[in-house]
Amino acid sequence: MSVVNNCTFIGNLVKDPEMKETPSGVHVTNFTIAVRRSFVKEGQQDSDFISMVAWSKTAEFISKYFKKGNKIRVRGSMESRNWTDKEGAKHYITECRVDEATFVESKKKDDAGTDAPSGSEDDLPF
Repeated sequence: MSVVNNCTFIGNLVKDPEMKETPSGVHVTNFTIAVRRSFVKEGQQDSDFISMVAWSKTAEFISKYFKKGNKIRVRGSMESRNWTDKEGAKHYITECRVDEATFVESKKKDDAGTDAPSGSEDDLPF
C-alpha cells in the first residue's frame, strides 16, 4: 500500500510573504492564504486560513512576485511539526510545504506602471 500526500490550494495571500535565511544560507518563506470553502453556510462563504512554507528558489519566487491580496495556486504536501520555544512553551503546526507556486490572475500593471509577471515559476529565468 502506498501513501500519497499531496495538496493543491488556490487562495489569496493574507499578508505579504516573509522571507528569511537559515544559518546555512537557505531561503525560507512563510505565508498564509485564505481558501474559500466550496459550500455556503447561512448565506456566507467561509474561508480556511492555510499556513504555507516554501524553500530555496520557490521561497525567493513567492517573496519577489506575490503580495498581500494576490491570488496564488500552490502545490505541495501537508506536514506537521512541533517544537519547544525558549520559554518552554510547546508549539504544534500543520502547514503545506510548497513545491510549486503559480500565478492565477492574468498579467496586469503594477503601481509603477510596469507589467507584473504572469505564468508560472518555470517561466522565470532562474
